[in-house]
Amino acid sequence: MLRLKRALERGTLESAAPGEARVTLILEDSTVYRHAGKLLFSDVSVDPTTGMITLRAEFPNSENLLMPGMFARAQIVEGVNASALTIPQRTITRGAGGASTVLVVNDESKVEARTIETDGEVGTKVVVTRGLKAGERIMVEGSQKAPPGSVVKPVPFAWPSKSGAQPKSK
Repeated sequence: MLRLKRALERGTLESAAPGEARVTLILEDSTVYRHAGKLLFSDVSVDPTTGMITLRAEFPNSENLLMPGMFARAQIVEGVNASALTIPQRTITRGAGGASTVLVVNDESKVEARTIETDGEVGTKVVVTRGLKAGERIMVEGSQKAPPGSVVKPVPFAWPSKSGAQPKSK
């Protein structure tokens, strides 16, 4: 909750109006409701027994499509960071103490373990905030056969077709 409020203050959340974050509604048939809503921070309540937070979002309903008791999922629309670096979640391993590491193939085609810092997920990808630069090559498959220090012949990763298609970027 605090992270949401701070992101709104910093302007990294798309704002519907001052003090309100923009929200997208995903209906039970997986379609996106065509009207954006707004997250109302004034109606926040915390359940003292569980610590769960209940948020209230408001959506226009001129077509009377939304009904009481209807199931839907809400997504808070965050700002876009055009320089964000994302990598597939599956490339990250956790080391001692929970540190996130990836295997990087350096300019000499040697594999090296690199500690990285992350901040959130976008679908099946993770946003990297520290430890990698754009253009660096990371190992997606074959890490069991090529431990750090190994010399490898890197090949661009090909996303599987249809059933495991490449995730769409947001």
